[in-house]
Amino acid sequence: MIDEAEIDELNVQWHDHPIMLDTIRHDAQNKQLVFQLHQNADKPATLFNLIIFGFRQVPVQLATVTLGGVSKYDIHNTNGEVELYVKEIVKNPSSIRISGVNGDLEIAGEDLKVISIEKQQRLYIRNMLTILFIEIGWKKKLE
Repeated sequence: MIDEAEIDELNVQWHDHPIMLDTIRHDAQNKQLVFQLHQNADKPATLFNLIIFGFRQVPVQLATVTLGGVSKYDIHNTNGEVELYVKEIVKNPSSIRISGVNGDLEIAGEDLKVISIEKQQRLYIRNMLTILFIEIGWKKKLE
């Protein structure tokens, strides 16, 4: 089963990034679930950080995730959206719930595990400017 440390790491990597719902493929025979998402390529680079003012940059890449031990999955409340923006990943005894801004992805199975996260091309740089308690973000496409 995926442990709490792995869940914490996935929360850092996937928070506020989209899972591409149209890429979800479930192989019931091999008990695998595959999907694509955007994730942080590296830890955020803090360019400067004063008490009330800061600026960070995070490279974002496309990744293909393969989970094992999956018996079923359900997508809830996405209302026709093609992307699920990850808010939080929560581990339950026999499932993982990926809560999103626009819905949820529930993945159930006996011995859930991350088989692989295949990192692909970098997509863009995510810039974040913090002033007091307000964070403003924007994307810069890579050429």
